[in-house]
Formats: sequence, C-alpha cells, structure tokens
Amino acid sequence: MPSVSVSAPAQPAQEFGLVPASFTLTRSGPTSADVAVDYTTSGSAAAGSDYTALSGRVIIPPGASSAVVSVTPLADTLAEGDETATLALATDTLGNFTSGVPASGNLTINDVPTDAWRFSFFNNAELANPAISGNTADPDNDGISNLVERLLSLHPRQVSARDRLPVAALLSGRLRVSYRRGKGLSDLLNVVEVTSALDQATSWSSVPADVQLVPPIIDHGDGTETLTFEDQNVPGLPRRFMRLRTAPLSGP
Repeated sequence: MPSVSVSAPAQPAQEFGLVPASFTLTRSGPTSADVAVDYTTSGSAAAGSDYTALSGRVIIPPGASSAVVSVTPLADTLAEGDETATLALATDTLGNFTSGVPASGNLTINDVPTDAWRFSFFNNAELANPAISGNTADPDNDGISNLVERLLSLHPRQVSARDRLPVAALLSGRLRVSYRRGKGLSDLLNVVEVTSALDQATSWSSVPADVQLVPPIIDHGDGTETLTFEDQNVPGLPRRFMRLRTAPLSGP
C-alpha cells in the first residue's frame, strides 16, 4: 500500500491577480495503478469565499508519483490581511493509502497589498466604515487621503510631515517633480503627467516624449524610494503643469 505525503508550496497564493498556489501530494512505492487520495481543508481562509472550493479528493494517475491540488484565491473587497489554507490527508477507510510525513501542509493567501496595508492600521469596526478606512478617507485630517498615504508610505492615523510630500522644482527651464513612495506597489497606479492646459482633462500625458524618469532612483533602505520626473517639452512655453496621479489597479 502506498504512503502519501503532503508538501506545501514555497510561494504564497495572491488575491491580487488571483494567482494560485498548489499543494503536492506524493506517493511512495509502485506507480502502476491510480490512487484516490481524500483530504480535508481548514485554516483562516475559508473555502468558497477566500478561495475556490476544493473537491476533497485527488487522483494520482498511473505512472505518476504525485498530483497537485491548486488553491485559487477569490477576489473580494475585504481587508483581511494574509490568510492560511491547510490541507490534511483524510483517514483512508478504503485501503488506498497510508498517511506519510508530513500528512498536512499550509499555504498563505496574500491579501491585496492595499487591503493588507489597511488591515495593519485599522480595527474591524474602522475597516467596515469607508469614511475612516476607505481610499478617499482622511482619518488624521492632514489633507492626505488614505490612498495617497499608502502610495507615499505614510501613516494614515498620524499627521504627515510636509517634507514627505511630492516636491516640484524648475531646472534649466524644465519642470521636475520628486516623490518618495513605498516599494512594491503592485496594486497602485502611480504616474507623473504633464499638460499645458489645465482646462482640458484629456490633455494630461505621461508618454516618454512628454515626461521622463530622471535617474537614479534613490533607495532609502526602509522600504521606500525617491523618484524624479522631468518635463520634456521645450523650455519657455507660457505655462506647464505636472501632477502625480494614483489609483487602485484591478489586476497586474
């Protein structure tokens, strides 16, 4: 009778982008026949709401020594932080296999990064109130919304120092803007745009012909980095405007 063991993935599943991760169930001994392996799931992540519900059985086919059970996250709008899914071999009553070591494994489902950030700063009651924890809220009344606090790696419950806000400058007749942002902002759009016409909403541009990143990117060693962008239009135009725009992304 084969012995079956469970190995967990090295990389977590990701709610942002619905990136799955897989448990691997491996049998020992001959591989000439298939083996039906029953399992149970548990953990802080709930099947059917945090990830697609699983069947509770996987078949290791003839000629194969292993099979995978994929855990695919489900998208939601809840700030829950990272959660865990546990797979454990069920007691085999049909004599198909014996449980090896390890007989269970855990995988992590990473929350959407901005939701994980919100989860780290707000309690459950506050998370349920978008006037406090929503993207456009400003719970510390410093004039900076939660979404921008997240972009700039600021504390949403503490008044932010003005020197952490984007800074504009004029160099050789060209506008520049520098800003310090958090690293790894995979779920946030952050783009510097330029225009000559504030009254024309569609005139803002971020194409390289209009605005470019000025190296180097300064890594501060604390999870933040400073970027500088420069207007590429000919100096001497009557007026030019730059802005830093951010918005949530729905996927990678």
